[in-house]
Amino acid sequence: MMDSHDNINQTVRYKNIVYVPTHKCASTYTRKVLLSLGFQRSDISDVTKNDKMFTTIMDPYARRTRGVSQALVDVGYEKKVLEEDFVKFIKDATVLDHHTIPYTLQHKKYMNQMIFLPIDMKNILLIDLLKKFFAIHCPELNREPFPMEEWGNQASSTERHLYKFIQNEASNKEIIALVFADDLQLWKDCKKNIEKDLDNYLTSKYQ
Repeated sequence: MMDSHDNINQTVRYKNIVYVPTHKCASTYTRKVLLSLGFQRSDISDVTKNDKMFTTIMDPYARRTRGVSQALVDVGYEKKVLEEDFVKFIKDATVLDHHTIPYTLQHKKYMNQMIFLPIDMKNILLIDLLKKFFAIHCPELNREPFPMEEWGNQASSTERHLYKFIQNEASNKEIIALVFADDLQLWKDCKKNIEKDLDNYLTSKYQ
């Protein structure tokens, strides 16, 4: 199996702070923000044990639906959902491409030094998590204004239509629950730990 990090090599770095994108989790927005603040494009192969890594995640079930929608758009298969056999295939297919690789598989090699920032928490926005992360690890970055672009509205109308269809008609919940069980637990644990003690969570992997 190919190394997903080699396939999704859009890593950016500021000193020893490394962001590794997780697709369909505001990665385009996050990377844009970081590059505007002085992060530089880098290579995952240059990561050392002293680097402080982080990425973004969301509800793995919702992310799978977003990822499948994106995969279909990328190959021009939007109209294939009108075919019953194709819908059956999509319903049982949990991982189609890099948009749907489980978090715990994509980042497996770096789990012991990776902080996961949920983008879908009710009481704290991604931009606030980033500012808090920087306040602890590289406070000088908070002196620069953050781009306030709304990352959540980037999906096209076609993607939004596909999302609703796949969510309602092409999702095998039993298979999804099995394949993404570790991701679901990771996502829940991250939110729980953030709500309990954000400062401790943002340093927990680097102590």
